[in-house]
Amino acid sequence: MTNRNVSPERNQSSTINSRETFSLDSMQRTYTGLLDDVMIRYSDEYLSNDFFNKMIAKNIFFGGGLYINDGYLVNHPIARQYLYNDNSLLRRMLATGFIRILTRASSSEVLSRMPETMANQGNESFRQLVASSEWDDFRLVFNRIAQSVFYNNTARPWPNRNMSVGFTKLMRDRAFTAEPQNLGIANVTRDEWLRIRDDFLSRDPESSGPRDKLEKAALSTLSESRSDPRLAMNEIMTIGNQAYHYNFGLALTHEENNGVAVDTTIGAAFDELLQTRQIERGQLDNIPLLRLPRDIPFDRGDLFLDFLDQSTQVGQAKLNYITSLRNVISGVDRDFGSLRSNLLEATDEYINRIIDLLAPTFGRFELERVFDESFTLAVGSLSNQQVGDNITATAAPTAGLAIEIQETVSRRGRQFLIERFQLRDVSEEFNPNEVIRFSDIRPQIASLAFDEDEAARFIEDIPPAPTF
Repeated sequence: MTNRNVSPERNQSSTINSRETFSLDSMQRTYTGLLDDVMIRYSDEYLSNDFFNKMIAKNIFFGGGLYINDGYLVNHPIARQYLYNDNSLLRRMLATGFIRILTRASSSEVLSRMPETMANQGNESFRQLVASSEWDDFRLVFNRIAQSVFYNNTARPWPNRNMSVGFTKLMRDRAFTAEPQNLGIANVTRDEWLRIRDDFLSRDPESSGPRDKLEKAALSTLSESRSDPRLAMNEIMTIGNQAYHYNFGLALTHEENNGVAVDTTIGAAFDELLQTRQIERGQLDNIPLLRLPRDIPFDRGDLFLDFLDQSTQVGQAKLNYITSLRNVISGVDRDFGSLRSNLLEATDEYINRIIDLLAPTFGRFELERVFDESFTLAVGSLSNQQVGDNITATAAPTAGLAIEIQETVSRRGRQFLIERFQLRDVSEEFNPNEVIRFSDIRPQIASLAFDEDEAARFIEDIPPAPTF
């Protein structure tokens, strides 16, 4: 990471510091890559009902809306399950537009036929779905959803950029210029990495299907020297999937006033494209934690609608909380004590309004008793971590703001890094006793926005999307 992407004020989202310029509707959206069918094909790490709902809920509680590719919804088995239920969290958020479907379809009819179109073009994931016993029932459900999103104007067109060119540029100019071990790739030699690069580029990835061509190039190269390339393929496709997700995020950021964050696995390959804020010593010390209840009823999507409306008590409390949090993060003034005091009041108010909202259904005592198990938002230090764990190693002391999700069944905690910070004087170090809340933050997932200047430089020579 270099200092050129350390941005105290450049990003528009960084400068929001008052309620007059900030509303729930203007909050930055997130493109989620965690439902990606190619990603799931290599790992079922994030394939659970609990994680699926909490991935949506962390944005309901702490952020703006989500963008989800149409193909992700269709190919993700848990997403399909929830699409059948009108009152699921997914369906309710689709109906309101909090979740918007990214699609190349120009109409509801084209979107509803998309799975069959993709199957006819030879896409194996879609072919299996269309050939399955589920298809007759799911086709009717997806047709209704397609009609709804176009009627409500909540479909979002794909970015007007040639996505194949963008993916190729990320891999060619960033991932393939690094040593594989510096990217968390422990099972591929440098020679193999370069041969995969050459094979990938020889397949003309800018014309179409670049991620598929990366996969084929990697499999072709690795099969020459090993009988079981699965571990190495997983490492390579982790980078390829990150490129796919960041490519979308960069193109969307270019088209939207507030930019777009991206949910994907953490890695070092594209780290310099992501935003890091400069902070002063003491700015993040002792800010209050926010914890949410353990047994949140995600099968009742209607209970979460008030979080999207700032005219409701819980919606206003959410707005006040996020505004106060952003004031601390951006350091709108140097009276950090007052900023923290305001945040503490806003945190207490937000928790109380959540209890008020859920108590009629679940009981106030039960909610208050378990207010520490499901979601936690807190600040902590980001130590230099081993690239062998596919975690980015940073050149200077950093801190992060993370959302930790506790999965109910596995009781496993997963951390989303939503902000990262660097001291203006990089010779200083964070005092763990002052800023640690989780011990060291060790996030598995990045949910970061892009550095505005880096994103603009990347996108400037990506041509418009081809017309067919």
